[in-house]
Amino acid sequence: MSIKMEWVPFEEEAPDASFEAGGKTIELDFRQPDLHKELHKIVGEEMQRAFEYFFGIMGSSFPITPRWTIRITEGKQFGALGCVLNFPKYWIEQVKDTSVEKSTQDLVRSLLVHELMHNLSDDEEFSMFAEMIYEAEHGQFDRLDEIQLFYDLRDDPDAELKLGESYVRGIDQIALWMECKPNEVFSRLKEGDTAKWKAVLKTQLEKFCRDEGIIKQAA
Repeated sequence: MSIKMEWVPFEEEAPDASFEAGGKTIELDFRQPDLHKELHKIVGEEMQRAFEYFFGIMGSSFPITPRWTIRITEGKQFGALGCVLNFPKYWIEQVKDTSVEKSTQDLVRSLLVHELMHNLSDDEEFSMFAEMIYEAEHGQFDRLDEIQLFYDLRDDPDAELKLGESYVRGIDQIALWMECKPNEVFSRLKEGDTAKWKAVLKTQLEKFCRDEGIIKQAA
């Protein structure tokens, strides 16, 4: 008795949505594709904005996962692990509502940029730097003031809201890159030279990715 074996190539399922950003095709899969289908278009548009911003800083050839899984979640907490992104339904609806202030839309977009950076590193320095540069570039100084307040309360045992240790370490590292004291990071960003800080972020992220083997060392 003989058994005939035939190799069949694996065919990956088509994505639920896709878009172009930085000359690349980015694909999205929704964890529950039949849930909140009316919001998928908004998610795609906002992800496209975030990727365009990322590639605008890092260049279109920079390696980042081109296929993402989206979980539309309850509550207000964004989150990303690898290429899985939790996108809160609350914030999608805020962006969808044309009567909502532009500052709210900019907040959502800055947080998406923050989460994209977590595709490359779990640490907060790159994510927070990208988020705050976006906020400074779009005039969201109230948000920067809020982050500074939470940073200043880091050692206050009675403070209900303050930055966690990973975020504090992130700002401390950003201060080293900006060559200033940690509590000066926010005022320096508000001075408006965001092109300078984008270049610093690009340099530091490229160095990190070379050290981690994510991108090849120059010959």
